[in-house]
Amino acid sequence: MDGLMSRVLAEEKNQYISHMRTQVNELATELKVRTEALEQAYERVESADRRTVETHKKYLAEASARSQAEAECRRAQDENKKTQMLVEMLRAELSRVKKDVETLEAAKAEAEGAAGRARAVAKELKQSMKAERARESGVSEGWVPEDRAREKEMRDAIAAAAKDAYERGKAEGEASATMKALAAFDKLMENDDLAEWDDSAKKSTRDEIKGVSRKPSAERAKSPQPIPPKRSWSIRRGSSSNAN
Repeated sequence: MDGLMSRVLAEEKNQYISHMRTQVNELATELKVRTEALEQAYERVESADRRTVETHKKYLAEASARSQAEAECRRAQDENKKTQMLVEMLRAELSRVKKDVETLEAAKAEAEGAAGRARAVAKELKQSMKAERARESGVSEGWVPEDRAREKEMRDAIAAAAKDAYERGKAEGEASATMKALAAFDKLMENDDLAEWDDSAKKSTRDEIKGVSRKPSAERAKSPQPIPPKRSWSIRRGSSSNAN
């Protein structure tokens, strides 16, 4: 009886041990599988983390590049605006210079015309003075009203020409008008158109031109216009009768 119980217990013990070994083996296998799966999952997590870090770095680099590109774009836009403003300013300045050139050309033409008219008047005055001298050396006609009227007409013509030259030269500035008027007067002297005038008369006329150009426009309009100086010779009234 005791032997039978011992065998039964031994057999149950062996079965229990065998069962436990089987369970241990199964658990070990399952643990191994789960461990491998966990390791694979950990590797996937690490790989995903690396990809996340790389993606973040790329994002930061792209954001920095985008920020730099936007800054460059803003700077380029600012430079473009400045360039456009400069171009507009240069265009306006060019237009103003063109207008100034046109004004100067017109004033030059007007001044040349005034100088031509002044030369013509001077030549006519010279011819008139020669005729007066010829009459003085020949038959005396005395100092008649026609002579006074003709001399007054010549003086008025020269005064009008001088006034016209000054007024037309105002667009170029007072200094430019003065220089042109003086140049025209000097040209008359160089061409011997004023040979009948003495040095004091020429100097006084030149000073009169300078003085008139320095006055303001309103004051020049009120002041008397320059007139040609008296010639160095005069018609002697009744020269023929005195000679007789």
